[in-house]
Amino acid sequence: DYNVLVYNQAFIERHFSNYDNLAGVFTIHEQNIKIQGQIAEQSDKKAALEKQGKSLTKDKDEKESAWTAAAEKYRSNCWERTKKLREMFDPAIAGKKRKEIFFDAVLSVPTAAEHDIDELKKSCDVAFDLNSRPYHVFSRVSNTSTYGSLTGSELLDKTVVSSSETPFANFIKALNATDWVRQGHARYEAQSSGKCPYCQQPLPKSFEEDIAACFDAQYQQDIDSLRDFQTVYVKETSAILQSLKDNMQDVLPSVDLTEYKDKLSILEQRIQINTQRIDGKIKEPTSIVALEDTDSLLIEIGQIIDEINRQIATNNSIVNDKRKMQEQCKRDAWALIAFSLTDLISDYKQGLAA
Repeated sequence: DYNVLVYNQAFIERHFSNYDNLAGVFTIHEQNIKIQGQIAEQSDKKAALEKQGKSLTKDKDEKESAWTAAAEKYRSNCWERTKKLREMFDPAIAGKKRKEIFFDAVLSVPTAAEHDIDELKKSCDVAFDLNSRPYHVFSRVSNTSTYGSLTGSELLDKTVVSSSETPFANFIKALNATDWVRQGHARYEAQSSGKCPYCQQPLPKSFEEDIAACFDAQYQQDIDSLRDFQTVYVKETSAILQSLKDNMQDVLPSVDLTEYKDKLSILEQRIQINTQRIDGKIKEPTSIVALEDTDSLLIEIGQIIDEINRQIATNNSIVNDKRKMQEQCKRDAWALIAFSLTDLISDYKQGLAA
């Protein structure tokens, strides 16, 4: 039971092999030579893979380096382009004011949206202001005054004269001196001492009766109506002006009162002119007067008040629920910032996918 082995070249090649090309070092046994061959084959594969790995790693490092530089450029562009918005909405982006964190926050915005910058700024100012508080709305006045329907207003554009037909009445009417006689008599009656205040001639005994006869009952009634109209007009317009002026006490700081004050000043001037014209009408009943238009001004002022009250209502609504409005302002501010960077964000995400 022996194995017969032939020691020839084939046997040597099967059982003896140089070990890794080292001089004088051999691998003995056929099985070992086979294993050595497998090791050599795998070593070659390993070397190839290592070479490929180094190439891929180099390529990866180059791409990462390029992308890192590109990402930094995106972050810098994002930071520079949003300078104004970051300043406007500083409280709303609290905690994310570093360039890297800010850019990541922009990328995480779920939906970019456009908002009215001025309106959002006002909302943020109120929501994050520790001293913000509610304010009273402006009081409105009637868009139209009522003086046009008052008794006596119809006499403004009519000549008020006596219908008396006494000789003296006809005489002063012929001279168109009715107003002059009436004013002179009212002024000098108490100090005439029976003499004409102008020529110092003795007055006739019937002078007072003649004067009284010049101005009949209808004339006196018209003058009384004008005086009543003047009283009501002054009272009504004074109340309107006072109400409009009272509105300017403790006003919401963000409200611009320039136009309101201008219109109020014009209204006050026109009322003053009208008061003077009514007074002139009473002094000279034969004159014709027309009052300055104040109704259109009251309508314009009412429209301004409506806009001011809208701003006040918005302020009060925010103040009454500050925490909720702060969160809303944060969402809207980030959505607006993301909207302003739509093109940059799109390029950045396409670069990631490439």
